[in-house]
Amino acid sequence: MSQVKIGISSCLAGYKVRYNGLDKKDSYLLEMLIDYNIQYIPVCPEVESGFGIPREPFIIIGNRLIAKHTQIDYTDRIKIWAKNRLIELNSENICGFIFKSMSPSCGKDGIFLRIFMEYFPFLPIETESTLRDQKVMENFIQKIINK
Repeated sequence: MSQVKIGISSCLAGYKVRYNGLDKKDSYLLEMLIDYNIQYIPVCPEVESGFGIPREPFIIIGNRLIAKHTQIDYTDRIKIWAKNRLIELNSENICGFIFKSMSPSCGKDGIFLRIFMEYFPFLPIETESTLRDQKVMENFIQKIINK
């Protein structure tokens, strides 16, 4: 049996990819994945679509990804990147995804999360904040293992 794979926001996996050059490593989450022998594939929409580190922070306005200070709309840039990245993730046979809550690209209203849900409507997804609830974590693990 092959190892179960999921996608995860790179900052949660300890990569220093956030707009300010920091990470949001979630050791608890990573340990749970290791305990269940789940392989994770780190994904950062902003860095992978060509934005540097550090960079201007982004915000969501309506359904658009906007640079906070310059007000430049980067929605189309992320959409083009996402289309290709989702094809790659599909070829990796991912069974779920853990997104970074409150992120303009990966959070609840994030542009990548929305595109991801359109492409993978039946894959289990959660954020690191919802996975703090033990029952939610157990349910998520069962869903991805049984996928």
